[in-house]
Amino acid sequence: MDLRGQAEAMLRAGGVPFESLVPHAGGAQHQLYKVVQSGQPQRLLKVPKVDCLGPERSCLQGLQAECSALTLMRDVPVPTPYVLLNGGALMGYVPGQAAGYLYAQGRLSTEALSQVCFSMGKQLAAIHRHRLPQDYQGGIPFLNGDFAGPRRLVHGDYHLGNVQLVMDRRRGAFQVSGVVDWVNCAWGPPEWDFVEMHISVFRQLKGSRDAFLGGYRSGGALVPDLARELRLLSAELQRRLSSNEVPQGHKADWVQWLTELP
Repeated sequence: MDLRGQAEAMLRAGGVPFESLVPHAGGAQHQLYKVVQSGQPQRLLKVPKVDCLGPERSCLQGLQAECSALTLMRDVPVPTPYVLLNGGALMGYVPGQAAGYLYAQGRLSTEALSQVCFSMGKQLAAIHRHRLPQDYQGGIPFLNGDFAGPRRLVHGDYHLGNVQLVMDRRRGAFQVSGVVDWVNCAWGPPEWDFVEMHISVFRQLKGSRDAFLGGYRSGGALVPDLARELRLLSAELQRRLSSNEVPQGHKADWVQWLTELP
């Protein structure tokens, strides 16, 4: 059975009525479909393309973690309501388009991206307000490592591709409409969520980390431990280099980057 057939079977097995499924932009790990239902709010169906998200997390575990994380969110717009199905998940639709897509298309200027980084930092501060409860036994896993200080809820894949934007016509500027794709969330040090931003934004756009930190501080979060942040970044760069997870044409730059890190 192909992926679309699997998606239709999931909805039928879950007793979810639908008229049709429309493919929606997804990622390397999941395919998304718009679920068309007359008179009903827009919803998305998330179907795994792969068996696992990594050596320590299956797709099912990722969906369970995402479901648990979204129930905690109050101040951050996320794709809710969220319902686990047999092999996938049905969720609310977050309007807008990914910041990374808009930037790649030239519809988001460098100046506007800096403003978006400020907003993203503020959103991340709201996520990091969630501390690990005592005796936690829920579906969100623990990030491996010996970390000093309280563990926070970390998104685990926080970058431009997972932040949706809409245009505020009155202000003439983009604003964050939601944060998506929480399958890599975990309890860990807040600095972990800065690693992907270094790789996808901070390295390429001068001043973007300062803008991001400005938003993070304005959201009430403490400035991250820079030494830990850079240690985590160095370890992740080394891991991706050793496992050949480097974007095409970037290997030499990443090797040089590693020599620059303390």
